[in-house]
Amino acid sequence: MRKKSEILSRILSAALAVILVFGSISIPAAAAGESETLVAWEYTAAAKNALTKEDPAGATAGSGSLWAEGAVYGGGYSTGSLPATGWEDGAWCISVNAENYQSLTFSAKMRSSKTGPAEFQLEYLLDGAESWTVIDGSAIKMPENSTSLKEYYANFILPAELSGKAFTLRVHQTSMVAVNNGTVASGGVSNINNITIKGVKMGESTEPTPEPTPDPAPEPTPVPSDTIGAQISHLQDGDTFILYNPNGKTVLTTELNGTRLKGTAAEPSADNVMKAPEGTAVLKASADENGYYTFTCGGKYLTTKSTGGSLTLEDSASDYSLWALEPADENGGYLIRSVNAAYNNIKNQYMEYYSSNFTTYGYRESNKVLHLMYFYRAAAPSADDYTVEEDTVLNVAQWAGNANYDEAKAELEVNGDLYQTNDMKDSDAKYSVVVNGQNVKTFTTGTTQTGTSYYMGGTGLGSGSNDYVQLALSSSGYAHMNLSFRLRASNTGAGSYQLQYSTDGINFENFTTGTYADKYTSYGSDGTPKDVSGEGAITDGIAKTSYAATK
Repeated sequence: MRKKSEILSRILSAALAVILVFGSISIPAAAAGESETLVAWEYTAAAKNALTKEDPAGATAGSGSLWAEGAVYGGGYSTGSLPATGWEDGAWCISVNAENYQSLTFSAKMRSSKTGPAEFQLEYLLDGAESWTVIDGSAIKMPENSTSLKEYYANFILPAELSGKAFTLRVHQTSMVAVNNGTVASGGVSNINNITIKGVKMGESTEPTPEPTPDPAPEPTPVPSDTIGAQISHLQDGDTFILYNPNGKTVLTTELNGTRLKGTAAEPSADNVMKAPEGTAVLKASADENGYYTFTCGGKYLTTKSTGGSLTLEDSASDYSLWALEPADENGGYLIRSVNAAYNNIKNQYMEYYSSNFTTYGYRESNKVLHLMYFYRAAAPSADDYTVEEDTVLNVAQWAGNANYDEAKAELEVNGDLYQTNDMKDSDAKYSVVVNGQNVKTFTTGTTQTGTSYYMGGTGLGSGSNDYVQLALSSSGYAHMNLSFRLRASNTGAGSYQLQYSTDGINFENFTTGTYADKYTSYGSDGTPKDVSGEGAITDGIAKTSYAATK
């Protein structure tokens, strides 16, 4: 399903795609004020450098250097990224010159093995400076069940101090806690890839030219009582979340008690997901160029007084609607400080839960448990907040499956097709193949009279202990979806596949229903051809390849 306000943008996107296919228009690489890539590392194979400070890897796009400190790059390429071991106060370091750029953001995908380091944070060192500066709100902790590559930093807003300057940014290991909550082992691995720093050229407005827009749909305020959300270890711009104080086992509500907001009892489950009671406040995070946040609920701003001691939802933002996040514990907890509220000229007014209410108060270490807050994903609004455009049918993702994958260098991933067949320009949709738990070549080839033919597929599937093909994509904004594909195998290839889906890339569930059709030509003893075909229902979610594939 999609929100009512999203339908128009989806239709416009489809119209633009049609223009690009059938017409000829020129689109600039970056419009005025638009963010563009300064530097990027997008690896599809092992790096050729040692990834030390003396022998760093140059960027695959733009100009910069990448290396590991306090860890040793193994010279390989695994799980779609660069691995390093021997972690002890280690870091992935990125050197870049952002001269003439502002509004900088950082993105990177990471993972660690079960005995690899779980906790990292971002720090920077300006050229000529002597010490590293920690970036507020950048701490992450990889959950115990997460060993796959994930974008832990997605367009993370870097401090304004870095604008227009040369600096080194590092993703720094902050403890010896491993992903399995034990101690980091010497052979514990941590990986990184898809590193990008973007920015807006100075002198260009970072604000788009205002255009008339329809009134936005209101943000959801209450959460249905049976919805569940997972913990957010690192809050990002645009995240929708629930605020939880573990000491009081309480979540923030929208109910006002004088100048404070009430809390209501709630507690995460054993697997650390939250079932939020009705009336829980659903907050949306918006970050500015300094990394400070405003939090809105139903179009109103979470605000304190100039001297603290209150917490309310106000119709408009003020200086006291601005918040700074400070990492506070190893479990994803934060202290939330008012940027501008001051009592006795001291700016230490922090959100707290005390005596059934959420408010702000001066911070003392002895009262830390009152101030400690966790973020949990807000579940989707009720079905009444959505509408489905039945007359508009769009492709969520598609792969033609027969491009020249050697030329496209699609060794370990095949992007989806965006504008036309085999253009592979949909970087949000990716096809990959895994055999024995390792990414393998995503295609096979065959020789014909006209040359080499390419087939999206994989070799060795079914021969290992953890084999699968995967289509990763975003279905946000879509409903009533169908999945279709054609499947074949050689005589010694896998004969059946269990279709599964996942919304987090970790926990998978089986599809159950569908339909199948098969068709091939059979030849009699006298060479007479005969078409053979069949079709039917799938009740167990298992897709079978043809029993006569070579015919």
